[in-house]
Amino acid sequence: TELALEPGSEGIEQRRIRDGIWDLRQRVYSRKFPDVNTLRNDPYDAQSCVIFSRSPEGRVCATARIAFDGALGIPEAALVDRLVDGYRRDGIQFAELGRFMIDDEGRGLLNAFYRAYFELGATWGIQLYLMFVPDNKVTLYQRLMDARVAISFRDLTFGGNHPYVCMEWWLDRTKPRFFSWSGASRPGDAPTVQIRREDN
Repeated sequence: TELALEPGSEGIEQRRIRDGIWDLRQRVYSRKFPDVNTLRNDPYDAQSCVIFSRSPEGRVCATARIAFDGALGIPEAALVDRLVDGYRRDGIQFAELGRFMIDDEGRGLLNAFYRAYFELGATWGIQLYLMFVPDNKVTLYQRLMDARVAISFRDLTFGGNHPYVCMEWWLDRTKPRFFSWSGASRPGDAPTVQIRREDN
């Protein structure tokens, strides 16, 4: 699997990719999550790893973000401040998964993105991912990687149809079935994800 990371330098092609990522966010979120507004010029992108995939025609068809605990904190820190304070106090390396969306051209990429999450996290020493997911997806993540509900938000829907929960995905507790499903390399094996930066 080849993975492209959002570029660090700015050029014509880099701006085209960035705009493609923002356009995809706008299309998907305006339809599914109308209460989410900050999709372009999101300040958290600057301290994150923004991942994307393009169709054969060059259109951005899938994107996601691994947001690190930098100067701004993680994007949803205000919702889980006690968790975040505890991770920092205990020296736990954590990040937040988010801004994940796939359009029709990107169907079939779900497992590739989760493979990337795991292998990038393992490479960078991330111990724990926080995931904000609708409550109808909880069973899936429990079954796949033994993710656990840390906090439930009864009234938080982001404008969607289901209340959200915050789940903890401890990478060292990931279940064997995740590796079979995603194709991710197991700890100690050579990574299957090859990182390619979109720089000139």
